[in-house]
Amino acid sequence: MQIVYHIYEDRNMPFGTILNIVIVFVFIIAFFHAETIKPRIILASIMAIIIFLPQFVAMPPASLLWYLHYIGKILFGLACVIYIKWAGLAY
Repeated sequence: MQIVYHIYEDRNMPFGTILNIVIVFVFIIAFFHAETIKPRIILASIMAIIIFLPQFVAMPPASLLWYLHYIGKILFGLACVIYIKWAGLAY
């Protein structure tokens, strides 16, 4: 019997959990560094969608929606990092 491992089934390295922790950490820094309420509302709305989307929409692993959600999380994290650097918090 051949065992096939996929990135979403690997129990030794929880990539999804690590990605979520990094994104939440970067989001918190960007959220508190935002100067007005409008960027804070935008950041909080996107973060809520990222967190609660898998709870409301059935996403089987390796489906197109799952990949879009995963890529969306990565892009949101990168956008927060770019915002932090653009705002002058990090060098």
